[in-house]
Amino acid sequence: MAACLFGSCTALADLYDPARLETESLRIAPLIRDAFDGVLAALPPFDRDRADRLRLTIPLDGPDPLYYGARPATGTVVIPVETVLFLEETAALRAILDARGCDRDDLATYAAALLGGGERPDPPLAAFGLPPEEAEASAAARLAVRSLQEQTLHFLVAHQVAHLLRGTARGPSEIHSPGDEISADAYALDLLAAQNRAPGTVDLLFLLELWRMAAGRPAAAGAHPVTAERLDAVSQRLLRDRDLFRAAQTDQVARWELELLAFELRDLAAELRKGTPWPGTGAALPRAGGGPGSACPG
Repeated sequence: MAACLFGSCTALADLYDPARLETESLRIAPLIRDAFDGVLAALPPFDRDRADRLRLTIPLDGPDPLYYGARPATGTVVIPVETVLFLEETAALRAILDARGCDRDDLATYAAALLGGGERPDPPLAAFGLPPEEAEASAAARLAVRSLQEQTLHFLVAHQVAHLLRGTARGPSEIHSPGDEISADAYALDLLAAQNRAPGTVDLLFLLELWRMAAGRPAAAGAHPVTAERLDAVSQRLLRDRDLFRAAQTDQVARWELELLAFELRDLAAELRKGTPWPGTGAALPRAGGGPGSACPG
């Protein structure tokens, strides 16, 4: 893969300027705290006593733009500002590209370059030549970001709480096992259902990790590896127990969104089993000619 595929690249640089992260933390940190507090409030009675020891820390950045983790020794959930900002931008970018009928191969190429280490492209919107105002003006992008903030962020926090309460959390230098991931997902879905929250854009978390792996990069330290079994487990749970999400019982749109997510995850699992090189893109290999100046984002 070329060293720089989109815009400018900086070797081993931060994805976002520290000053921007400081500014964004004023907006993002309360979202993370609200998610953490909501997850703890939704815990079943038999877990609440043990949850008293859980803590939350919100650093500006982490070892990886997709990092979310825990410190088992202190019972601390770690959600960096950078991670949420990166996911917000990526969710907005994907929504804009989808609304324009674009393939996702350019997005996969970008994610693989970004998460592979070594060279670091510009942040998602800048890499595709999209000013923040354009994302803010897009209804699809706004809905995607809102889903990430109000649903997927809660899943991400609940997943980490599950690891800590189940004793399966790994430190920032360790990789979680597939079995532990499936168990944490199941517990997180229970906690979301207790809050009447759907998982939202959780497929984006899975896709980004899959694209890192598709580029031949090993799972990053502290990562949450994605397997076909993990995707199937979430998909089957959403289809089998969708009535757990009360909104889906009365809201046809909410029910449709839940089913669509389940089917997308099922299809991703099938692609993994077939050995599809770049799952979720509909392409054997992502194009090398996207990004600024390409027909799709422009």
